[in-house]
Amino acid sequence: MPALLQRIQKSDRGVEKRVVTSLIVSDKVISELYPFLKPELFELEVSQLVVRWTLEYYNQWRSAPKIQIKDLFEFHKHEVKLTLQEEVSQFLAKLSEEYLSEGGPEGVNDDFLIDQGKKYLKERRMRKLVSDVNTFLDLGQLEKAEEIYEKENRI
Repeated sequence: MPALLQRIQKSDRGVEKRVVTSLIVSDKVISELYPFLKPELFELEVSQLVVRWTLEYYNQWRSAPKIQIKDLFEFHKHEVKLTLQEEVSQFLAKLSEEYLSEGGPEGVNDDFLIDQGKKYLKERRMRKLVSDVNTFLDLGQLEKAEEIYEKENRI
């Protein structure tokens, strides 16, 4: 008799945090990961916001925001609900603390973070695709499920 398979939602928020941090502090990382970045691929709402701001900054200046991420937060603060404002503020404070304790720019291994980021984003993209397809299948919308699947396979 075949073993029962149980679906376990794997979550690695530590990797997500490292990816987001590297997008903020490293020009090389953000430029390499840029083609794969979509804020909705990130699991945490705070990550989605920070990635959206980081992408806006990169689109305009072609560099990582680095210390200007705090200015971006202040600029966009009014758009964010209060509970999330506190979470973003704590995230940025912890990021600064960890970044400095790890040696600043010299402590960042860009190539490792790029590799880790690509794997993380690929996995999140696949999980989102499967979830979206399953949602439409559960709703009995086979054509919409196929459309989403085919669209993703063209990318």
